[in-house]
Amino acid sequence: MRDVEIKPKAKGIKSVSLLITLLVYTRIILALNYLAVPYYLFAGSNMPKYLGSDPADMDAKWPTIYFGIENNQDMTSAALVVESLVLLISVTFGIFVIGQMLAILRNVQNDNAFARDNGDRLRRIGYFGAGAQLSIYGVWLVTAAMEAAQLIDTEGLEMGLSTAPWIGVLIAFSLATIFRHGTDIKEEQDLTV
Repeated sequence: MRDVEIKPKAKGIKSVSLLITLLVYTRIILALNYLAVPYYLFAGSNMPKYLGSDPADMDAKWPTIYFGIENNQDMTSAALVVESLVLLISVTFGIFVIGQMLAILRNVQNDNAFARDNGDRLRRIGYFGAGAQLSIYGVWLVTAAMEAAQLIDTEGLEMGLSTAPWIGVLIAFSLATIFRHGTDIKEEQDLTV
């Protein structure tokens, strides 16, 4: 008869399970943002883009819930289309990232934190993030060119450059390198035992 070694569960498993649950719910909420895009496109620029009370009413009983983008009511239809495209790109990226993070956390939950797959997933997040950000810049560039040619009017549209997405991309690539190095160390350790 063989002796069976029972491994005790890791201490952080409850917190990993809670984080997985939160990420699943966040993914569902992000997916609901896809419903905001047709609403923006077909509701018209003078329709309210929120549910609940008037945001200016400080004594309102119900909070205001915005769909995806909080915009001013003076946006043109072209500006709404551009905002909707940016929203689609951002939400798609968010759902992709959460899917990759769920897979990483499931590996952690199974005591396999330094799996080679985790580094690959982080690298995919970095590539997808860079692609998403470049796609948003492309939408803005085409919009600016069309507005300069006076083909469309994008009054009310706010475009701005931020370094935060690129810092996130760099962090994803850095973590991918750390995970790859950790995997190499783990494999060497497994071979020497």
